[in-house]
Amino acid sequence: TTIGSTATSVDVWSEEKVKTFAESQGLNVTLTTLGPGWRAIARSLQNSSDVLGYCEGFLRPGGSIVHMDKIEVFRKQVLKLKNESKSFSGTAGSLFGPSLLLGFIILLYAKEQGYTVAEFLAIDDEARQHKKLVKYYARIGFKVIKYVGDGVMDVPDRMMWGGRGTL
Repeated sequence: TTIGSTATSVDVWSEEKVKTFAESQGLNVTLTTLGPGWRAIARSLQNSSDVLGYCEGFLRPGGSIVHMDKIEVFRKQVLKLKNESKSFSGTAGSLFGPSLLLGFIILLYAKEQGYTVAEFLAIDDEARQHKKLVKYYARIGFKVIKYVGDGVMDVPDRMMWGGRGTL
């Protein structure tokens, strides 16, 4: 999907604004980079050893595409914190909250670096989960490019993404 392509009158968020919002919801969101690689981590503000999720990938050299390789939210940790803490509420207290904040901070970083397109593979290693991922990514603005399957023509994409699924 194209990063920041919708023209609206809403206030444009910055990395700091995302972090401030996350903190108001009981989360600490950090971004680290090394060369073209990046990793964002969401932790509990109450206990920094409670990792609630992470997102990692890289900026494709010589292009405009941010490759969002993996995002994982630890459902049990999120639900545990939601039940234990009154300060962990709202958007960040939902299962979508940490992943949205992680994705958003990455998209802001990519845009700052001049990247305009983000790609993510909805991995197809279990049919029910794959269907949920495709629906979720469509809901947040990603468009289906193609299905990466088991065929010979899919080998380059499988090598790039590490599996089959909807790109």
